[in-house]
Amino acid sequence: MTAVKKDKNVQKSAELAGPVTFSCCADSSVKVFLVLYDGKDGEISKEVEMSPDPFLGSVRKLTLEGIDLEKTFYNFRIDGEIVPDPAARRITGRGEFGCKDPRKEHQIRCGFASESFDWGGDRPLRLPERELVSYGLHVRGFTKSSSSGVKHKGTFQGIIEKIPYLTRLGITQVILLPAYEFDEIMQPVAAGPKPPVRKGPAPEAAVPAGPLKLNYWGYGPGFYYAPKESYSSSDQPDVELRSLVKALHKAGIEIIPEFSFPDDVDVQKVIDILSWWVRFYHVDGFRLMACDRICSAAAQSPLLKGSRLMAGYFDPDMVGKRDSSLPRGLTDFNDGFRNDLRRLLKSDENRLESFSSHMSSFDDKKERMVFLTSHDGFTLADLVSYDYKHNEENGEQNRDGAESEFSWNCGEEGPTRKKSIKELRLRQMKNAMAMILLSRGIPMIMAGDECCNSQGGNSNPWCIDSETTWVNWNRDAQAKEMTAFVKNLIRFRKENHFTQPAAVKPGADTIPSGYPACSSHGTRAWYGAFDYQNRHIGLMYCTPVDDTVEYLYFAFNFHWEKQILALPYLPEKMAWKQVMCTDRRSAGDEYAEREIELLPRTVCVLKGEVRE
Repeated sequence: MTAVKKDKNVQKSAELAGPVTFSCCADSSVKVFLVLYDGKDGEISKEVEMSPDPFLGSVRKLTLEGIDLEKTFYNFRIDGEIVPDPAARRITGRGEFGCKDPRKEHQIRCGFASESFDWGGDRPLRLPERELVSYGLHVRGFTKSSSSGVKHKGTFQGIIEKIPYLTRLGITQVILLPAYEFDEIMQPVAAGPKPPVRKGPAPEAAVPAGPLKLNYWGYGPGFYYAPKESYSSSDQPDVELRSLVKALHKAGIEIIPEFSFPDDVDVQKVIDILSWWVRFYHVDGFRLMACDRICSAAAQSPLLKGSRLMAGYFDPDMVGKRDSSLPRGLTDFNDGFRNDLRRLLKSDENRLESFSSHMSSFDDKKERMVFLTSHDGFTLADLVSYDYKHNEENGEQNRDGAESEFSWNCGEEGPTRKKSIKELRLRQMKNAMAMILLSRGIPMIMAGDECCNSQGGNSNPWCIDSETTWVNWNRDAQAKEMTAFVKNLIRFRKENHFTQPAAVKPGADTIPSGYPACSSHGTRAWYGAFDYQNRHIGLMYCTPVDDTVEYLYFAFNFHWEKQILALPYLPEKMAWKQVMCTDRRSAGDEYAEREIELLPRTVCVLKGEVRE
């Protein structure tokens, strides 16, 4: 079903509303009526029967004159049942998140997106990959807490109010959990012998009978063309979302919404939905929660040329066949990096070789998203505070969610007053951020991780809309120190060039000065020791920059004892200078020549400089 305005240029104001064509799919044996509502109060103004003669196939259509697009809402009545238009550009009736039952007849009504919006020359940014620092967030949870300090909490406008913060932090891309209209109130079913084990709702998820649960994350079927009404502080969610996109672009920040599609969805429908969001909302790309068939079709569609596409996997054969005129905008978004690096962070053995590969590898056909936390699983603060999941609040007796998060509580489960444990946890969070932001992939930080946000050990809060899932904008000393560290680390990443593709393309094994573009080091320079018991390594990057060379050395020690790493010689008159370290006890701004001693569980960054 769909309702399409006949001529987009005819209507620019309510007074000039022109002919509108409504269409839906229905068997020829049933009666179909177009139900029109006057305003948003749900009062039916009239019902018009649609001709039983199909326009094409099983599609019926009806064209009406004089429709006021700003005030008219509609549904279809098919064989006596009220059916919303799945292709509606606007949905009303869900203005308050989780507080109304959308299954009530006539409560959900379809409407039209406003054609009038001053973009002021705005276009998708298409930033170079090496400039991207991504930030994942839930529109409601990002600013709903009173600690957010914004006026319009839990809305698109609330994100706009937080843009200065994102800019100061150094963020250049935001990824939104589903922001299209979805049913957050889930249908109950008869309870089985025990709650199902799952990680969030399946595409057609049902929940045990009893109090209705919320689909807080938003995954599953939805009205894909329409922005979520309850995420808007005004009665025009489409306008507010476009204002958000425009404001982010003005600040130099891309916007990537997530879309979750069932496996059996029609490919052409997906392409139509995504191209609508690019054309109408100017988004920069998408994270696709979909099967390989859908992701491959999106990657090859000329309508999505120039849009970033992120997915769990892109088939190498498909990537190889991609139109060479399309920009390099495919990004693998999967858990491989996360799981391997979490295990090394907590000092598991035999992790160094995979760690080195994750940190330094480069694919000239597609990018990698690197992250340690996302919407599912522990937050960063919980990753270093809990050995076990604590999902009792979900109502499934702690049976849901992954059994292992590869986490370590640093000596005590949950909150602690022990100073030594709190300091170790802070250092571990800094180490984790260093892993992400010193890698060559596109780094993603989950909202709140930079200020020690916790979910109380809940690793799967898909059905919780409360302070548990809302970002707690901590202002204590530890949170401030963590935020400052992340800000400095992002600035370091942007100011240096170890991520630039020119330094790591095939054939560029060495630079003109004779140094390898990338090398690993252990207790002997140039010899990375990947023995199963080792948990320390040095990674060196040499990058030509204009008429000089940038020398960087990242020293990682994930062992519980201090370790020594050898430092390779630099050109004459140059020496290694420490510029950053995750342990406050380490001396800073010191020159080193032959080796560096790393304190337990510490990451240090050194840069080759001319000795003063």
